[in-house]
Amino acid sequence: MSGDRLLGEVAREWDLRLDGPFRGGARRSVPVLTDAGDAALLEHAPDGSPHEHLALRAWNGAGAVRLLRADPRRHLLLTGRTDPDEDLTGADPYDAGTAIGTLHAQLHRAPLPQPPALADLAPGWLAALERASVGAAVPRRFLDQVRAWTPGLVDPHEAAPVLLHGDLRPGTVRRGPDGTWVALAPRPVTGDPAYEVAAVLRPWEGAAASDDLRGDLLERFYAVVDAAGLDEDRARAWVVVRTVAELAACLGAGEVSPEDVTWATTVVKAVQR
Repeated sequence: MSGDRLLGEVAREWDLRLDGPFRGGARRSVPVLTDAGDAALLEHAPDGSPHEHLALRAWNGAGAVRLLRADPRRHLLLTGRTDPDEDLTGADPYDAGTAIGTLHAQLHRAPLPQPPALADLAPGWLAALERASVGAAVPRRFLDQVRAWTPGLVDPHEAAPVLLHGDLRPGTVRRGPDGTWVALAPRPVTGDPAYEVAAVLRPWEGAAASDDLRGDLLERFYAVVDAAGLDEDRARAWVVVRTVAELAACLGAGEVSPEDVTWATTVVKAVQR
């Protein structure tokens, strides 16, 4: 069944009235009105985390879009209305980073039992480093840093685990109904708050034309760290670990271009003192 057809059928099933056109992208969506006349957004999110609805319910609209209803089996979410065209991707980098860091400070709370813990994911990251494709693409010193730093970063005695959004970046923040910025599309995990920063350092439109890419990356880094009140040294270390771990996973799946390797290397070098 197509995404639009599913959304239309669910709108009828949930007594929702369509209130605008269907929208494309990885997540098909349509604006709707509830039976009480409240503006909402119905989304089909097959790309989402199985724990997305649990995190949204836990946040209950505090820093994140409010969840009104969910059907995890069919990957359906009914949330408060947000505009897919009004996110932070076109914002000033410092302002965007500050907004994201401010949201982190709101969203980090006691862990939920269902999302995976970073400490449980870490052995998989380290195992992926041993692949020949990773050793051929990633400088040895970066691999050695990941091996050396990961155990301490995921140690709950060094940083108390909290519920993390997992993928908070300019494209996963939208303007809410009251005009404030809200997070959406979480990929929840639990662990060190400083894990979050690396998501903001993924490629953005226009980055290739930058005259000072390292400076641009650091501007984003510091904006998030300062606004969220994170430990700068742990955030630097996490950027290295997470960036290399994500690159290694993609290399193992054969989903990496030379540009991806160059970007990851640039990010890791940028945050090193």
